[in-house]
Amino acid sequence: MFSYSVFWFFQEKKDYINCLKSAGHKSENCRHLSKKYLECRMERNLMAKQDMSELGFAREATNEE
Repeated sequence: MFSYSVFWFFQEKKDYINCLKSAGHKSENCRHLSKKYLECRMERNLMAKQDMSELGFAREATNEE
């Protein structure tokens, strides 16, 4: 039986792949899901943790500036 976290990982992947298919494989239309998928993989130690800016995602602005 899968745990909830494993299900969530597969759901992130499925959402991203479905987005790619519906967007004609134009990945820029699915960047938000790509980011979520990569963050999910890092949270579950399925890939090395990296700053998202190193993976091509801009840093999000914070209100602490």
